[in-house]
Amino acid sequence: MIAVGILILSFFLDGISSNYLMWMPSFTFLTLLFIYPLFYKKEGKYLTILVITSLFYDLAYTNILLWSTVLYLAVYFFFLRYRKKIGLLEGMLAFIVISFLGYSLLRSIGYSKDIFLFLQTVITALPLVFLYEMLLSFLLFRIHPKRKMNY
Repeated sequence: MIAVGILILSFFLDGISSNYLMWMPSFTFLTLLFIYPLFYKKEGKYLTILVITSLFYDLAYTNILLWSTVLYLAVYFFFLRYRKKIGLLEGMLAFIVISFLGYSLLRSIGYSKDIFLFLQTVITALPLVFLYEMLLSFLLFRIHPKRKMNY
C-alpha cells in the first residue's frame, strides 16, 4: 500500500531532519494525519498502523515508551474521529498541540527548557511543516483523487 510507503519514508525523514534541525518536525505524525482518508471504512487497520508506527517512533526517537502512542491516539480521537478529512490549517494546529504537549511533558519531568526558546522553535518550524503538508497533500491527491482537501 502506497500510504504505508509514504509513512515509512516520513519516518526516515524524521531521523534525517533530527540531525540537522534543533527541533524534530514530526513528519511521521503529519503523515498519519493526512493518510487517514485513505483508510475510509477501515478504522481498525488505520489504528493498527497508528499504534505500530508510534511505538517504533518512541523506540527510535523519543525513548519514552508509549508517549507518542498516547499523543497520536489523543489526536485521532479529538481531530480525526469526528472530522473525516484534515486540511492544512488543522494539520498545523495539530502540530502545535503535539509540540506543546511534548514541551509540557519535558517540563513535568524536570527538563528545564525556556518557553521562549520553545515558542521560537515552533514558529521557526511552521514554514517547514506547511511545505511538507503541501507536498504531502499533492502526493496523496494524486494517489487518491477522490480525497478532497479543505484549505
